Amino acid sequence: MLVNLQRAIQSITEKIGFFQPLYEAIINSFQANANNIEISFIKDEHENILGYKIKDDGDGFTDENIKSYLTLWSDYKIKLGALGSGRIMCLKVFDDILVESQTKNTKNLNGQKVKFDFNKNFTANSIEEIDKVENASTTSYTYTTFQNINEEYIKQNGHEKYDIEKIKNDLFIKLLPMFIRFKNEEKIFSISIEKEKWLNEKNLKERFDEHNFLNKDFCITVDLSKFDKENNDIKNEKTYTFDLLYRVQKDDKNTLEQFYGASDRYIKEFAKGVRLEKLDSGYSGIFCLTSDYFEENRVKDSRNEFVIGFGESNPTKENPITFPEINELLRKKLDEILKETFPQVEENLEKRKQKIIEQFPHLTRYVNKIENLTISESNILKKAEKEFFEETKKVRKEVKKFTDALKKDKTNFSEKKFKEITSHFTEVGREQLADYIGYRQTIIDMLIEIYDETSKNKSAFKEKDIHNLFMPKGNTSQDLFTYANNVWIFDDKFMSYNYCASDKTIAKIVSDVTGKTVDEVIKHHRNQEPDLVMFYSNQDSEYKDVLLIEFKRLNNELSEKKKAIMQLQDYPMYIRKNIENVRSIFSYTIIDIDEPFREWLTDSQTFDEYSFGDSTNKISSFYKYISGKDGAINAHLNVIEFFQVLQDANKRNQVFLDILKQTFNVNNNGEKEQ
Repeated sequence: MLVNLQRAIQSITEKIGFFQPLYEAIINSFQANANNIEISFIKDEHENILGYKIKDDGDGFTDENIKSYLTLWSDYKIKLGALGSGRIMCLKVFDDILVESQTKNTKNLNGQKVKFDFNKNFTANSIEEIDKVENASTTSYTYTTFQNINEEYIKQNGHEKYDIEKIKNDLFIKLLPMFIRFKNEEKIFSISIEKEKWLNEKNLKERFDEHNFLNKDFCITVDLSKFDKENNDIKNEKTYTFDLLYRVQKDDKNTLEQFYGASDRYIKEFAKGVRLEKLDSGYSGIFCLTSDYFEENRVKDSRNEFVIGFGESNPTKENPITFPEINELLRKKLDEILKETFPQVEENLEKRKQKIIEQFPHLTRYVNKIENLTISESNILKKAEKEFFEETKKVRKEVKKFTDALKKDKTNFSEKKFKEITSHFTEVGREQLADYIGYRQTIIDMLIEIYDETSKNKSAFKEKDIHNLFMPKGNTSQDLFTYANNVWIFDDKFMSYNYCASDKTIAKIVSDVTGKTVDEVIKHHRNQEPDLVMFYSNQDSEYKDVLLIEFKRLNNELSEKKKAIMQLQDYPMYIRKNIENVRSIFSYTIIDIDEPFREWLTDSQTFDEYSFGDSTNKISSFYKYISGKDGAINAHLNVIEFFQVLQDANKRNQVFLDILKQTFNVNNNGEKEQ
């Protein structure tokens, strides 16, 4: 045999199913003019399928068939996408394929019996010719046994369990294109499984009637002359018909099969973006697209891929029709079927889209483009987000390319191009802003959930978790990207920081901000650790503005709460005494406020109380400005409850969301969409 089977097997990259060799054998039998096929299974005591046998009454291995079996591509021609015949594919599943075959007598030639084991070491000498002349035969047959499952296959896929009804259903689906042909040609045939008749020409017709299969087709006409340089002025049109056989049935199985059929078999599932995600609950469907176009050498030898790629949009002489063109018309036919079968399908899609838009208004443009009638909410979001990120990258490239061209030559400026880019950039920028505002709302909603839980059980408040949500502990802005914190919850002005530190020592903070060594920091200040410190003024400014935040466990004793207030004024002092040119310091502590603590804050510590909310949900915050001796502290002290921070942040963010929702509900003509 002129082929390196080991290499051929390794070259097959497509996934091969356990029953694919069975489908291949059945098709080969009928192609060898068989009328009757018997199938049986080899099982172990655990009902694991170890192999299967196929017997047919076809022509058997004639001299011509033997020659064909031995004529495979030579080693140097094996390459990805041209892998040899289907029998090589079978060795991806089984180590041994035992064949015993007998041919009939003819007028000029006596029948012959042939026997061999097709395996990885197969050669021409493996075929035995038995009784070629002596025992002439009036019958023909072929027995094929698939056995000894490949260890690598078992390792990756495990054993297939014996389930006769599932096997029958899979056989019918995988060979549906062949059965369509049999029905149309009124072929006489019979398939038995485990000695019981399963399918023949009579019950095949009954099965088609029972399934209530319907048809929709579409045509594509191509002018082949455009691929002929010498005669491209003479039209040479050819029309291909694509036939969609389908069935939608109410049952309790909720199954969905949708595939391209060719070469008498299931080739592969409909392309992503075309295939239906699901039907309404309680419905099953089968959709099979066939065409003579697929039969013109456009199926790979693995029999589960096409030569034409789904993403190839440029027609060629060899493949004048592309899959994007086929799939666009296929999608329209599927939409027709869905609208006819499920009248509410469009309305239901709009409801799913609106739910996503309500949650993620920045994705409005991308969500509205989605037309797949059965797409789920989660996949609407995934698809829209993917397009949003791709659009973002695209507009950044456009801006960079335009700017780089101007840097090289100022005369490259095009006002028209500038308007196009800025319009595109503004639109995508607005969407990016909405994405960020949506992210902020998610954080707020999560914190409100935490607050609701802690209002029932204060021990549920985890200081560390809340701290990490604002900014991960043990990090500085030198370790994290710019927006890896959520201090905007306090105030958006704090987002313009140039340095921040979470749970770091004063010595480390002073060193990072000023470049001072540890020895230059006041000794008894060095190891003090504020929860969160942020320098948020302009980096080029002579002055430094500072935010300090302390997170405190809820339900603390009054004595512990008093200590928190001492920290609130001590940390500003440490900052001022070790860092020059500090202008404003805002010092916050998040803490729960009860009546004893409120009394101590107002009567003893002279904090001013600011209350808001209704009588049943009164919320208080406390403020005090403290200077200290010779201005050693000079800080704005704020004592606030967790819920106040959330409520303020939520109100600010809702304003942004409302504006953005109104913006995204305005169409390109400047008119509000209904």
